Amino acid sequence: MQGICLIINNFTIKRAEFDHTNQVWKPRVYTLPKYKGDYVLLTPKDLLTKNDTWINKSDFIKDFEEIPIAMSNDALREQLSRYFNQKLKEHEKTRLNKKTKKAEGYQTQETRGKAVIETVRKFPQTIDVYIKIKEDKGDQAKVLSEGYVSETEIFFENQFSNFAQSVDTNKKKPTSYQEAYDRALYFKECVELHDNYKNLYDGDKPANEDWIQRMFWFVWYGSESDINREPANGLGEPDFIASQGRKDKTIVEFKLASSSSLEKNILKQLEKYKEVNKTDKGIWVIVFFTFEEHQKVLDILKKHKLENDKNYILVDARKDNKITASKIK
Repeated sequence: MQGICLIINNFTIKRAEFDHTNQVWKPRVYTLPKYKGDYVLLTPKDLLTKNDTWINKSDFIKDFEEIPIAMSNDALREQLSRYFNQKLKEHEKTRLNKKTKKAEGYQTQETRGKAVIETVRKFPQTIDVYIKIKEDKGDQAKVLSEGYVSETEIFFENQFSNFAQSVDTNKKKPTSYQEAYDRALYFKECVELHDNYKNLYDGDKPANEDWIQRMFWFVWYGSESDINREPANGLGEPDFIASQGRKDKTIVEFKLASSSSLEKNILKQLEKYKEVNKTDKGIWVIVFFTFEEHQKVLDILKKHKLENDKNYILVDARKDNKITASKIK
């Protein structure tokens, strides 16, 4: 909320805490910022980072070899190491060595995870050892946390606000399909013509699909449709459903052109969602970041005779082809 002066006030929040004795919800008074007569909830920046917590499952699995070393009991350390190596061997996959032409075992993240889980079931004390290791490295956690907060400020806060401030808020459309289609085109316009392609990058790396979907929310200001993201309506969760009543629904699916499953999804995913949600209206929004990705999408659409279907909206988020009007000769 840049440029907004917030006033502090006391607000009574209904159903703030549950009284287990009387089995009822009770109100509670909180001191909160006030804006336009209502309270504002501010989320601490350290809760907005996209990274794992300091103590997390992925690090536990990745650094599992540190746990036996940290054990003070020599016999237990030996048992744990032997059991873990045994489980790694049991779950390993095999492949043909191209040089020796012989089968060889190898580990994947999945097989390693299985070995760790089975070892923990046998030796539950490993969890306490792992937590102690993490606690002893608390200084590193503080440094990482400060870095994550800084990343939040630079990427999430600034780029969200940059995108939001550039969106024209004077557009309204009628049916769910026409509104979804026009807003998808406007999203394309924002990215390609209003420099918002810059907000679809995390540094020099293209943002992920989840981030781009969040940007799409900004073009739905003043909507006459009910727009829901990833509603659970049976088989799978479509990215967005725009609706104006039970009989007027339109599905909007996002996909990165870099996805290895792009062709399969284009042919089957949206049709399945349309069937589950009892609608015949759907739109694809496909975002590409390189010339090669653009060509890949065009080839897929041409292959399946979809190149003239307006329901496939391609969004050009490349950096290397954006030229300002003042530089055009």
